[in-house]
Amino acid sequence: MSYLVNPYMVTAGINQYCQPNYDEDLPVGVWYGGGSRAGVQFLSGHVLVGQTATKASVHSKRVGSPTGTMYYRIYNTSGVLQFTFGSMDVSTLTTSTATYQFDSGSSYTIQTDDILVLVFTGGDASNYVTSTKNTTVESNAKFVDYPSEAFRYQDNRANSYCVTY
Repeated sequence: MSYLVNPYMVTAGINQYCQPNYDEDLPVGVWYGGGSRAGVQFLSGHVLVGQTATKASVHSKRVGSPTGTMYYRIYNTSGVLQFTFGSMDVSTLTTSTATYQFDSGSSYTIQTDDILVLVFTGGDASNYVTSTKNTTVESNAKFVDYPSEAFRYQDNRANSYCVTY
């Protein structure tokens, strides 16, 4: 299940780690130079490593009229899928950046070097979805995208997201 949420909503007794700020929308799709995945890699010492994640949120929007499904997933550095938080029909996204929460109803314990990414393999230059990134560097994390079907890591950027654990 996935749905639009208020990124600043805090529920008593729930632990949540968020990087809510962003200054750039980033296209996601196989046609784009950054590829079909965009997100964050959790390095040793990140607060989420070792935590059991139950939900995750991403800032996204649609541009034009894309069709298909986007996923919020965790991969290892070899590109092997570890966990899927959920999926969403991209035609239901708003045209301005909003926060979407994914909740599969199960959980996953985050490991060092795991990669949390928004995945969308469709679209074209006029019809696509976005993720967000910012110039604020996050401690013990790297921004990642997926050009040429391989992860690319960037130290000088961060991704915006929330993980509930």
